[in-house]
Amino acid sequence: MENRIDKTATLTKESAFFAFPFALDNPVMHTEATGGVLGTVRETVPGSATHMRAIRRWISLSDDPHHAALATAGAPLVQLGGIVIPYAPYPQSLPQKEPGTVVSWVHSNIWDTNFPAQQAFHHTFRYSIAITEADEKAAGPIDQLAARTAAVTSHPLMPVRARAETRAGLPAQTRFLTLDHPLVRLVGLTVPSEGQLMIRLQSLADAPVSCRSSTPLVVGAAFRTNCLGLTPHEIGIEPEGTVPALGTVAVVLHLDSSEE
Repeated sequence: MENRIDKTATLTKESAFFAFPFALDNPVMHTEATGGVLGTVRETVPGSATHMRAIRRWISLSDDPHHAALATAGAPLVQLGGIVIPYAPYPQSLPQKEPGTVVSWVHSNIWDTNFPAQQAFHHTFRYSIAITEADEKAAGPIDQLAARTAAVTSHPLMPVRARAETRAGLPAQTRFLTLDHPLVRLVGLTVPSEGQLMIRLQSLADAPVSCRSSTPLVVGAAFRTNCLGLTPHEIGIEPEGTVPALGTVAVVLHLDSSEE
């Protein structure tokens, strides 16, 4: 979904929102934060805002029969259930609260900080939405649906030309890397040095989970580390280990160049 705004300049205090009224009854909500997931009945920083959330890519909603996901890369502030007056004690401005409504806050000049007093722009805000039945096997957990939805814009498919000798028996497709847990996602691949490959992983699960990674590349050794590559220790050449709850981990593969 693309929403285009062509806004003229004004000194009047104002805000603009896009509302997404999901027809869910008192849904459980999760929001992706940097390095974790926040949401209903999860711990928050004492004194932090309860009427507004900053999302990294997605927000997920679920009542028992339905799952819904909303993802955006250009409007990270959302309000849940309505629109509040942005001054303490932050009262609701709508006549009633709508538990299934997500309001995306796209611009404002109401804060007397470093924002311009007049704001004028032409911009396109892009959103991805997914809705599914909770009992569909293909849907998976609620946050898995949201992560897949967000990948459409945050990690789009990129074509890469692969050069190889023409020979018989080449497969029509192959997998460069496979993870065997649906709530563990690949967040990065880097080459720390020649002959090495670092795999960065993030878990969306509420408890520690075991995850195995596999690759058709010939691996001579594998090391578990953190996302900064600090304090590595060797593990098996078919890496399997525990990813902490809502946490991150990294594996460095030392590729064996002596075998084809």
